[in-house]
Amino acid sequence: MKVILAASGTFALPSLETLAAKLPPDCLRVVSQPDRRQGRGRRYQPTPVKRRALELDLPVITPEKLEHWQQEDFLSSFAADFLVVIDYGQLIPRSLINLPGQAAINLHPSLLPRHRGPAPIAWCLLKGDAVTGVTTQLLADKIDCGDILLQREIAVEAAETNEQLTERLRGLGAELVWETLEQWQAGLIKPVPQKDDQATYAPKLQKRDGLLDWNQDATELERRIRALNPWPGTYTFWQGKRLKILAAGVDAKKQRETMAPGTILVAGKTLSVACGRGFLQITKVQPEGKRPQAIHDFLQGHQAAGGEQFSSREKTSSP
Repeated sequence: MKVILAASGTFALPSLETLAAKLPPDCLRVVSQPDRRQGRGRRYQPTPVKRRALELDLPVITPEKLEHWQQEDFLSSFAADFLVVIDYGQLIPRSLINLPGQAAINLHPSLLPRHRGPAPIAWCLLKGDAVTGVTTQLLADKIDCGDILLQREIAVEAAETNEQLTERLRGLGAELVWETLEQWQAGLIKPVPQKDDQATYAPKLQKRDGLLDWNQDATELERRIRALNPWPGTYTFWQGKRLKILAAGVDAKKQRETMAPGTILVAGKTLSVACGRGFLQITKVQPEGKRPQAIHDFLQGHQAAGGEQFSSREKTSSP
């Protein structure tokens, strides 16, 4: 079995490790995105997949545009059985989809057709899904619309963040990719067309999506804090400064109280915030220019009086 892996981000790393362990070195080639400027120094850095592929002594190329892949003897002379695409970051041209002798396969971190699009894990949490999973599908001209090959599902844990759920799904995905390749070769998979009328879309998130709107339901805000952790993160403004909200839970004890959204309640070492419906108990924050803090440490170092308000405006002072 010969495989070309087109991958860039960290979600693909367990799959790269699995393929490298299962296949002879001369049967796996890697295509990744070009090095990009990153960090404060704006130095060129390889993708996580390229970095790991080089550590594994695997051949890897990083074309700027995949439309020109025919110019790469690296691909055209390889006689690949499979093209596997995971967290690559570019549209795969039809000419490359048609390259492998057996199939071009994509790993997607949701139970398709639910949450098609670039941010399925975040939207799974935002929507409060109780179950999610991973899907292998045939690559198609329309993104995430290919026939389904195999799926694995898992329950979403109650307090799980995007980062934690991603870690579980990427390991599960690596197992599913190898199972898919083996079963396809054995003729055991019958592709199943997706039901478009059941599809939902998971659009890319922006930094502005992290601003908390205290008029929303406490349950929705708690989901948002987990879904946007670690990127882009969620925040509010207090006393004119940005305050990142890193962790919180719905405060069931105060659900029957009614206060203006954004109003702070301080009781001992706890801080709750009134929402459009219900209250959110904040457990971890990061003040502007400082390190993350548990809420009791934050309260020791800041004068937070009950009745003050968190704001959605940067320059709004507390009353």
